[in-house]
Order: sequence, then C-alpha cells, then structure tokens
Amino acid sequence: MVPSMFLQEIDQNTVAKIENVFDATTSTNYLEKLVEPSNTPRHSTDRAFFERLVANFRLSSTALNTYLRNPQEFIENSLLKVPRAKAGPMAFGTAMHKTLEHFIQMKVTHELPTFEKLAHIFDVALQEEILTDDVYAERLAYGYEVIKNYLAAYHNEVPDVLYVERQFGFGFGKTVLDDIPLSGRLDRIDWIDKEKKTVRVVDYKTGRVKTKNEIEGKTASAQLSERELALPESIRGPYKRQLLFYKLLTELDRSFIPVVEEGMFDFVEADKQSGKLVRHVFTLHDADVQDLKNLIREVMKEIRELKFLD
Repeated sequence: MVPSMFLQEIDQNTVAKIENVFDATTSTNYLEKLVEPSNTPRHSTDRAFFERLVANFRLSSTALNTYLRNPQEFIENSLLKVPRAKAGPMAFGTAMHKTLEHFIQMKVTHELPTFEKLAHIFDVALQEEILTDDVYAERLAYGYEVIKNYLAAYHNEVPDVLYVERQFGFGFGKTVLDDIPLSGRLDRIDWIDKEKKTVRVVDYKTGRVKTKNEIEGKTASAQLSERELALPESIRGPYKRQLLFYKLLTELDRSFIPVVEEGMFDFVEADKQSGKLVRHVFTLHDADVQDLKNLIREVMKEIRELKFLD
C-alpha cells in the first residue's frame, strides 16, 4: 500500500509508536460501558415532564376508562401516546366504523347503500391499517360477511339522523366541566322526538355481543378493576360510563340544543349463540350523570396531582 503524501511529509522524529493496549476483554468491557444506560436521577424531571403533559389534558371517555382500569396503561396510551400497531380486531373495528359511517350517510342522502359500495369502502379502509397479508385476507372475508348480515337486517330501516360522527370539545364547541376540558366523538345522534327536541346517542360496537348486565358492570364477565368495583352502581360499567359521558358532552356544549334521553349500543357482529344482531338501549338519567361528574372531578384531581406516579 502506498502511504499518503501527507504522511510522508511528517517529520519521523516527531512520531511516537503506541502499542495497542486493547485486548478482547478490555474491548468488551469498554463496549458494555458505552451501551449501559446512564444512572441519572429521574424523579424530579419526570414530574416536571408529566406536569406539562397534564396541564392542558382533555379527558375523553376512553382515557377515563383506561385510568380506572390501569393507570400505567393510561400513562402509555393517553399521556405518552406510545405508538403501537393495532391488533387485528382493532384494525377491523376501525375499518367497520368507517363503513357504517358511509352506510348512514347514504341513508341520509337517499343513496342506495348496496353491498358492493360498502364492501369497497371497507376494503379501502382496511388497506389503510397495518396488517399482514394473511390477517388482511381473513379480516376482509369476515368483514364482507358482517356487512351482508347488517344490510339484511337494517336495509329497510330509515333512522331519523341528526348527526353522523359529531365531535365535542374542539373548535368553538367547548365542553368544560368546572375547569376540566372534555372531548369525544359520537358515532351517531338520532332524533327521538323533534318537537320535544330529544335525541339518542348511538355507538357502534364490534366484537363479542355483551349483555345489558355486562354493560352496566353487574356480572363477573365485565372484568372490572378494584377501582371500578368500588364505584356507584350507576357508573360502574365502562360501557355505561361511555354513554353517560356522551350525554354530559352534549350538555356542556352550548351550541347543542337537543336533550339526550337515551344511549344505544349497536353490535354489528351477530351474537354467536342466536346468530342475530343485537342492540341495547339505555335511558340516561340526570342523577347518573351527576355521579359521573363527581368521578371526573376526582379522577382529574388525581391526574393533575400526578398520583399515577406514586
């Protein structure tokens, strides 16, 4: 190898030969120190970091339910928003929600919601999710089956829809309880009685059909946390809390005039035993909303005091 011309110009009297003092053991130890995480104190910086996160935190029904079920999961999902790929069932649920949103919009605009149109919408929505080829093919075939069943059951139904995909807590529609900002997105709001200005909130659910007792947290299959089991019966079940939370959002938004009297869960996958589609309707009482308000105040006090770090 020919040495560089710049190296040749160096005065050899100024060059010192250094022996290689790194053997295999020394090199390994050195590399271990390089990759070893620094052992710096974290507590004070953690608190300051989380204080900034919760300063303008908007509480949703999902965040509330997650906190009550598992505070660590609340930290990861609601505060840190740790990115993770959706599981197959969740990706399926997202795609099916988009499909049903279009289904109702077609009903409202008097467009015929054919299977071919809905299947295409579902396919496009499912392709937007990160899935393996096998899972995609499996979910696509199952989704087609779900769409066919849903169309067969509700093809002739014409709901009196007020809103599709209505957001609360954003833009000019402020939804603040005391000093606690709340937010949420409702799948659908239907009229019950236009003269009385009463409405029903509708939430689509994929997955296993739940009984009314499960929804209200009255059965062991509801799998409630210790914190949830200690709550008043009116707000014990996470699904029931979700409907009450939606009612509260509409009450806090001054631009929303109608009164929510009912909430309905529309299970879009057929019950495994009966093979039928199931809908559960609940009357939403003001006293239960008051229980929810008290819970929200209690939970947000804990969140702002960073009790989840203790």
